[in-house]
Amino acid sequence: MEFRKIIDVFTIIWKGKQKVGFKLENIDKPLFVSPKFVYNNTGVEINEVEILIGSYFQPIFFQVGDKMFSGKNFQKGESKIVKSFNIIMDSPISELRIKNNKHLKKFKEIKKVFQFTRNNRTTIGLDIGEEKATFISANWLKGLTTLDLNEIHILEGSFILPEYYEAGENIYEGMDKEPEFCRKSGVILKDLNIRFYGKIDEMYERYENSEPEYVTTYDHYESDYGYDSSKWLEDLAGTDDPEVMRDVYWNID
Repeated sequence: MEFRKIIDVFTIIWKGKQKVGFKLENIDKPLFVSPKFVYNNTGVEINEVEILIGSYFQPIFFQVGDKMFSGKNFQKGESKIVKSFNIIMDSPISELRIKNNKHLKKFKEIKKVFQFTRNNRTTIGLDIGEEKATFISANWLKGLTTLDLNEIHILEGSFILPEYYEAGENIYEGMDKEPEFCRKSGVILKDLNIRFYGKIDEMYERYENSEPEYVTTYDHYESDYGYDSSKWLEDLAGTDDPEVMRDVYWNID
């Protein structure tokens, strides 16, 4: 197939595996490929794949009878699967960062992962080196990543883009529940976009190479970074307002 112009680039994590999706000119459905293949082809890191918008993508698909990566043979009637591809970049990476800056999403690198349990609820903190960490329930994070509680530390070095409810927004929009309206913007997590550093084994390797002493708990975080674990709910809410803290407590999952 000839080269097609890239009109959008995004990422997904499905059953713990990350893929980069490309929407191409005159092709209805997006094509999904390995982030590592994208990096090897272009040198573009996972946290800035949007800079490839406007460049050109040439997909090569599996044909009937071809052996796929799983070892199975590709069958007639199956959806198109990319076997290999080529990308012609519109400009050097440094120029694409400037040219496509408006397309870049503001993903931040996870500097530290910590956890704490209060009232039989385990919450994960994702520190991106700013004043406020991002907090998410252990169950919700596992649903997004498939990582168990004893594995979450390998998320250090990956990237997140949290989305929060705005004041006045119905927290239960689209659900069969009585409306409940957010009291304060930027405190109740609506969605967490994650981009893995690499494959799970690569994330383990990166973490092990950093020679950590332990998986950080909230109490360790208190001594190392000046956090007060008795004020965990205030940290989540970003305020000591009782009504806002109540909303955050009941909606952290």
